[in-house]
Amino acid sequence: MKFKKDLLLVNPYKVNSKWETFLAPSFGLYRMKFYLETQGFQVDVIDPNLDSVSFTQHEYKVIGFGTYHDTLENDIALIHQARAACPDSLIIVGGIQATFSFQEFFDYADVDLVVKGEGEKPMLSLLQALSDQPRTDLELVVQKITGIVWKQNGTISDTGPNPQLNHQEFNDVTKPFDFAQVPYDKYWENNTQQYLQREPNDIEIKTIRIFTSNYCPFRCTFCSSSFFLDRPVV
Repeated sequence: MKFKKDLLLVNPYKVNSKWETFLAPSFGLYRMKFYLETQGFQVDVIDPNLDSVSFTQHEYKVIGFGTYHDTLENDIALIHQARAACPDSLIIVGGIQATFSFQEFFDYADVDLVVKGEGEKPMLSLLQALSDQPRTDLELVVQKITGIVWKQNGTISDTGPNPQLNHQEFNDVTKPFDFAQVPYDKYWENNTQQYLQREPNDIEIKTIRIFTSNYCPFRCTFCSSSFFLDRPVV
């Protein structure tokens, strides 16, 4: 099959989330998009919390889903929709939930691969490999890419941990980030509409997000971020 685009990235989906406070674009997915585009691949990002979801608008070689624990049920439902609409596409999941609990995606969703940890390096290697190997040779494609879990013939295989980005790699994947292409307007409009539907809250209205680092420097035992990556990059 001739695919029109290489990759579609889907944000975790929380039903009715557009009526929640501080809905914002996923910098993680957009960072991956802009980095992979510098490597010659065509990548789209869709946020089902705001966008109408159509997996048939383009024929994507790979469809990747971000996942959280509290969005798991909805994410799996979208994965089934994608599989039905795009049977020839490679279906991949990533994010915190997929990294820690990849088995449940093979049990309850028709996925081909799980990417553990940060996705930029594995996704680049995967897209490059898919350019050289047919889709049917899945094991041949992924067996040399670290941080990949796949199921074939009923057996789950794991290529091991996905090493955290070092300083140079972090700079390489972050520098292409183009803030001008992030669709802030639709998020701003959504947040504005919230205040027309209910009594405004001064704390919410006067609050903005400030990002000062990519990784959390703390090691709180109750937080998944402490185990998602090996160490913080300062």
